[in-house]
Amino acid sequence: MLQRGANVLLIEARAEAGGSIRSERTTEGYVVENGPNTVVSKDPALLEHFAELGIADVRLRAERAGAKRYVVKDGKPVLLPNSPPTLLATPLLPLASKLRILAEPLLPRATTPDESVATFFARRLGSELMEQFIDPFVAGIYAGDPHSLSVQSSFPALWEAEQRSGSIVLGMITKATQRKPDNGEAKKPQMKSEMLSFHDGLATWPRAIAGRSVSGSGSTHPRRRCASAPRAGSLMCTAMDNHSQCRPIRSSWRLPRR
Repeated sequence: MLQRGANVLLIEARAEAGGSIRSERTTEGYVVENGPNTVVSKDPALLEHFAELGIADVRLRAERAGAKRYVVKDGKPVLLPNSPPTLLATPLLPLASKLRILAEPLLPRATTPDESVATFFARRLGSELMEQFIDPFVAGIYAGDPHSLSVQSSFPALWEAEQRSGSIVLGMITKATQRKPDNGEAKKPQMKSEMLSFHDGLATWPRAIAGRSVSGSGSTHPRRRCASAPRAGSLMCTAMDNHSQCRPIRSSWRLPRR
């Protein structure tokens, strides 16, 4: 929006911009994420966006050495399973839940056009797996509620797998074994998905955006809440605590209530 000449007003209730994205560094030098901790993308436009903000060189890619992830259960870190054998051996799920996962290919596919992440995984793999694995994963990536997020938007490949073959497992196997027809055209190299963050945490991203807003044709108002934003003709009047201002409208969006 700033690049297109828009006058951006950024209102943030906390001390710095970012909303749910909040990173802090401890006195011991560790980075603690109080919201989402990574971004997963294979869109080159996102990397161009980071370069424009001047933060491309400080991004960190997830390496295979850090593939082991843990959740805390009963006060102790427990390794998250990352393969079928470790899934069957994990202490995070009771035997009944493991048998429920094995029965996934036998379950009917969804008949609704979309559903929540929580409903999808509880229906296909059981509520225990949804609560122990999917809920913390969604919190780490989206900082959202799995009962509110759309599975089509959040996990499109898994939704399409079920729609294609009636099963997540069978759908993924089918896709992996299918060969695309060779029409003689040179194949374009495809960027692989990257899981990434930044040296000082994911909050580096909104901090850079806020900094660009201040240095450009925009303004940032930390520690303030937007009480209302009524539209008066061609003006948008924003009430922030005891302060209000009006400005011309170039574009506006109404966000869905959650």
